[in-house]
Amino acid sequence: MLDKLQEISKQRYCSTYWTALLYIGLGDKERALSALEKACDDRYFLMIWVNSDPLFDGLRSEARFIEIVRRIGLER
Repeated sequence: MLDKLQEISKQRYCSTYWTALLYIGLGDKERALSALEKACDDRYFLMIWVNSDPLFDGLRSEARFIEIVRRIGLER
């Protein structure tokens, strides 16, 4: 799936938000957080759900995730 997303992104915009979800599923928190930071920088519209989506539960205690939430303006 990661390879497929990378191929798609060569042809058209594909947010790193989706890449982050794949990395979460693979248990790679560092890459998931990097992808979320990029999605935040890109102001991807689905980032408004990052603080309530249960798929991100495994990242909630991470300082980088807390900073992403703060940057978006969704502090808990």
